[in-house]
Amino acid sequence: MRKCIILLLSAVLLCAGVMTAYAADVNQDNPTGSVDVTMNAKLPDPVYTVQIPAQVDFGTQVIAKASAPASKEFTISVSDMADFNGKMLHITVTGSGPEGAFQLVNATNTAQVVPMKLLSGGNEILPGEAITAMAESASTENVSGALQVDAKDIPGEGNYQGTVTFQFTLK
Repeated sequence: MRKCIILLLSAVLLCAGVMTAYAADVNQDNPTGSVDVTMNAKLPDPVYTVQIPAQVDFGTQVIAKASAPASKEFTISVSDMADFNGKMLHITVTGSGPEGAFQLVNATNTAQVVPMKLLSGGNEILPGEAITAMAESASTENVSGALQVDAKDIPGEGNYQGTVTFQFTLK
């Protein structure tokens, strides 16, 4: 019985000691106490809405030895921009060819490839380059561009297809 009481009292004293370890000891000799205060803060997530063309169709192009390049314009619209937190929205673009090249491939003869150019603001944009970088804005921002093929670069008849991928990055 005596061992049971000693064990019980030891457990009570141990628990009481643990609780006071977390409290500040304030008494007549030490009249002040402090407590640590913590918080985790987070910036709001950035938001934006982008509209890109679903398709760019060059229609039927006649193979020619010399001609003016065929050009198809497109527009990218960015709206509802908020919470960029001082960052810029960069729009980069790549094609479906090797190393992101802009090209169209013959659907039945993949050895036949037509190179494309991407132009924005009158300048040629190379694969992986930024078309533009824009700051947060309350209004809709439009970026115009054009895809260009030259009929003299078409190696043969057929249906040609390719993909242009737009990537949007905040940095």
